[in-house]
Amino acid sequence: MNIRLTFMLATIATAPLLLFMFGIKVFVVYALIWIDKILIGVIRPARFVGIETTTTASIIMAIFYGPAVSFFSVLFLFTFLQSIRYFIFPLRPPDYPLFVPNKDSIIYAAGAALAGILNLYDFATIMIIVLVFKSFIYGITDFLVQKKPDFFITFGGTVIIHVIFFLPIGVQIMNHLK
Repeated sequence: MNIRLTFMLATIATAPLLLFMFGIKVFVVYALIWIDKILIGVIRPARFVGIETTTTASIIMAIFYGPAVSFFSVLFLFTFLQSIRYFIFPLRPPDYPLFVPNKDSIIYAAGAALAGILNLYDFATIMIIVLVFKSFIYGITDFLVQKKPDFFITFGGTVIIHVIFFLPIGVQIMNHLK
């Protein structure tokens, strides 16, 4: 069997196992991160304008399981699925070692922890605060480390895309999971 297909099937087969072992909430979080890291992750223009579902997944995880569990869960799932993507698709190798948390996974995990701390607020408020936090951290790191000032474009796109599309989706998911 093709190794790429094997990795793809293994990541898909993980979803029902998580559903059986941990329930619908963890399954939904995994599915959203899987969609982001495996499907959306290979489309560069989608990433640039802010189309991603990991923020929604991390907020859902944080609301139900708190800051510590969401931090480590998002850190692990993000790092694992982002690394697996390079085995499934013929992509240019990343600038970081696979299966080791990188800047992106740490920022998303920190956003998840922040969402867990803010879990008394409504979903929309949490999402906006987490998006601003993540965008600020990305902006600082991109500007200081990589000298890329394009985070203003991606920040605007990310907030607009999330408010229009992912906020209503996240609210609907939360209503069904409660």
